[in-house]
Amino acid sequence: MTIQVFAWALMNGLIVLATWGGIVLWNRLKRTELEQERLEDDITRRQEELDLVNQRLAELEQRLDLSERLLAQPGDKQPVRSREDER
Repeated sequence: MTIQVFAWALMNGLIVLATWGGIVLWNRLKRTELEQERLEDDITRRQEELDLVNQRLAELEQRLDLSERLLAQPGDKQPVRSREDER
């Protein structure tokens, strides 16, 4: 009879342990899914910011190229006036 009680208690303990283990693993899985969604949103946001920075950099490069071409043009070479010259 004591072996039957011991076996019954052991089986109940295993069932409780498996249940709690399942609950813990399920909660961990849910937290992982939420964290993954948050990280994916963060990556998307950062990618959009990077695309904007790349676009602005391309515009600056175009402006620099234009400025360099204007400065390299031969022709009307007028001296650059400073504010002190105007006084």
